[in-house]
Amino acid sequence: MEKEISCLIDEFISLSDELRPGYSLSIVKNNELPLILPESLNILYSKVSGTYYENEDQRLMDFLPGYLLIRDAEYESFMQTIKEMIPNGEDKYYPILVNYSSDFYALKVSGGKEVGIFLIDHDGDEPTKIHNSFEDFLRTVIACYKGKIYFLDDDGYLDMDFDEEQLIGQKYNPDIDYWFED
Repeated sequence: MEKEISCLIDEFISLSDELRPGYSLSIVKNNELPLILPESLNILYSKVSGTYYENEDQRLMDFLPGYLLIRDAEYESFMQTIKEMIPNGEDKYYPILVNYSSDFYALKVSGGKEVGIFLIDHDGDEPTKIHNSFEDFLRTVIACYKGKIYFLDDDGYLDMDFDEEQLIGQKYNPDIDYWFED
């Protein structure tokens, strides 16, 4: 698992840099902060620090369109936000990506095991499962980069073809209802 996740993260960074030169510098690992995270996120944060929520160059902000990779220095604050959004749960959600509406992509851990990536909508009733694993999440994102489903708009910002993303999501996550909803 560790080697596969590490390779997928490296591939994502490479594809992001091809599309947006300098992206890897915006998320570069530049310090060691003691975060207590599940294995998948430990691997991620051993390679990168993430993007500051108030990033000056918005063209280099997004990990995927509309969502930035939470900066390690800001992680605990976003973890607290998740706890407030989903109080008293026996399961734990570890945020990965956030947008400016305070919606999250989060890794769910239940019974000490990683059980998938969930979308947590600030207006939603409960988290929605979108990937069975962190690896499936990365494979889906990488396929969107490779398929040019994620692209730069006329202003140089990361954008996407929503219909094509849904098709890629269905391909890589065939048992997840989220990708088959209209």
